[in-house]
Amino acid sequence: MSKPHKILPVNFTHPHAAFVRGGFAGITAQTQNDLGQEQALFHPFTDDLDLVSFFTISPALAATPNLVLAGGWQVVELKTNTVVYRFSAQAKPPQGTSFRWALGPGTPHALGLDWVHGSDLFALRTTVEAFQSDPAAGLQSLDALAVSDLYWFRLKLVFTL
Repeated sequence: MSKPHKILPVNFTHPHAAFVRGGFAGITAQTQNDLGQEQALFHPFTDDLDLVSFFTISPALAATPNLVLAGGWQVVELKTNTVVYRFSAQAKPPQGTSFRWALGPGTPHALGLDWVHGSDLFALRTTVEAFQSDPAAGLQSLDALAVSDLYWFRLKLVFTL
């Protein structure tokens, strides 16, 4: 899987979230294809899979000097409820309050998702945490974080020899 895309401003409001605190208004996880379209069924070898986080922050949080956001992406396997893929990144957000932050593209096979010995059902959970960068003290945690609900997706049953 390639590096995460830049945080991009978007025009939307997503109030769904498992948990929000501080300056976050909402967060939603979603899987998309390489065209940026929502998709929940993927061929493990040929379909590009983007792991996407949509989130909204308050104007007050957006105005924080030297704001840094830390994003996290986790893929959970259904049968064992085990995290089978995780990635995290940090970035300074562009101006705005609503964003799309994606990790990808890559195939499910490239992520290491095992649909043959495990389950073909997986869930994506995303997180975003806020920090303030201080040249003297480094990153300082702010009381602002968001955790998405699980977004379920499936892999086509394709077997290899």
